Amino acid sequence: MMMKMMVMMFLSAATLMLGPTVAKPTHQPLDNLKVILNIVDNWNDTEKTWVEDLSSLAEKCNDKFFCKSFEILNKREKHRQGEEVLLRNLKAYIVGTRAICEETPENEKANKTPVSHLWSKIHTCIQQVHMRPATSPTPEAQPPVDQPSA
Repeated sequence: MMMKMMVMMFLSAATLMLGPTVAKPTHQPLDNLKVILNIVDNWNDTEKTWVEDLSSLAEKCNDKFFCKSFEILNKREKHRQGEEVLLRNLKAYIVGTRAICEETPENEKANKTPVSHLWSKIHTCIQQVHMRPATSPTPEAQPPVDQPSA
């Protein structure tokens, strides 16, 4: 009888200790944005590529902005060093937050801006997302993606 009681106590303690750890994801979608911030912060941008201006979408910094940013940057032919990691993390954030992305045709008459301006808008939006109060539980995130080596 004493042995059964000790086994039950041990199992209860183990369940209480491991339960929250097992149930909780190891990271959140915001972790993917932190990786992006680190990459963009360390860029010295001299690239003169022109892309669609998303300033109007950047005002809200919502899913549509992040989806369209990913769409534009992913379609570029040449990616600079670190951009592949950045794109994977942006994609992981979009999937992790279950954002609904609708591919839109590129507007030929849309204003164009240097890609550095888009990176700046992404950087600003990520900072705004980090400052928003959590109003609902964060959905499961995608696994953190590798960071570029320095």
